[in-house]
Amino acid sequence: MVNNTTRKNDITNYIKGLLCITPILIVLYYFVYTQRQERLEEINFINNHPSGYVKGIVTQKSSYKGHSITVTWKINGKVYTGSDGYYEGDSIEQGDSILIKYSKEKPQLMITRFNDSFVLK
Repeated sequence: MVNNTTRKNDITNYIKGLLCITPILIVLYYFVYTQRQERLEEINFINNHPSGYVKGIVTQKSSYKGHSITVTWKINGKVYTGSDGYYEGDSIEQGDSILIKYSKEKPQLMITRFNDSFVLK
């Protein structure tokens, strides 16, 4: 009888844990998914509207929980900052210059040469 009660309590606690964790996972998934969709829309905008190329400076490099670089570039006297990913094998360090493709309509949008969608036209 004690084993049966203990087993029911274990199952009840397991279900309660799942009910608590599931909403958190759903919110986390939604956040990651929407962030990715927004980035894909930005890349699509850059590639399907007039764009230009300019050298930017890598101001930060991060390999914690993904690989990303922060880049600063200047268009018509205005300075912009954005980030993009890179692969672990890519040779890039903070302070390096890097070719970026930016949107002429929205110069705050850019992709670096490390992005798979980067194409010179």
